[in-house]
Amino acid sequence: MALMLVTVTDKNFQLIDESIVDLAKEIGVKDMAMDFDLVRSTGITTESCVEKIILLRRYAHQQGLNFYGTWETPYRNLMSSSWLNTPHAFCPAMEGKTLEFNVDGSLKTCGHTNTVVGTSDKFEDCFTPNSKYSQLIESRLPGNNDFCKGCEIEGSCAGQCQVTLESSRNDSQLVEKMCQLMIATTQRLVHEYLEGR
Repeated sequence: MALMLVTVTDKNFQLIDESIVDLAKEIGVKDMAMDFDLVRSTGITTESCVEKIILLRRYAHQQGLNFYGTWETPYRNLMSSSWLNTPHAFCPAMEGKTLEFNVDGSLKTCGHTNTVVGTSDKFEDCFTPNSKYSQLIESRLPGNNDFCKGCEIEGSCAGQCQVTLESSRNDSQLVEKMCQLMIATTQRLVHEYLEGR
């Protein structure tokens, strides 16, 4: 099954429209992921981002394609599970469900992050209560991140993508802009669901 990945930036935002979904269908793609730049903030308004998401998501579904991105994660978590029953974070990596072994012997939670949480020669040490890995996972669960406390989607977003948090060290606006996008998109997707679209 083919997958098409699209990253939206300031430079290509106006160029991305239904024609990209048409191209995906034409070349046999069944899954299409579109994300706004997760490592640099954009000058695109939250409202414009959400409108683009909804427009292309509806159109892709009409064409029989799956259409998603990290912006959908809080909504998907909200709809599929409850933190009252099982603690969950933004993604499987931040729930402690994945661990990447790198050729240099380092261990990371996913293939995109720069955060090293251990080494393969001391693999067992990753799972001790005070390890970097355990502390990272614990810090990302809802209720443990002071920045997220009080947010209306805290339990389903749980601090968003680790890569975005890392990148925010160089871009102070990034996390706030992504928070706005996650909240606004989740609200809109819930309305879409309730309206039966």
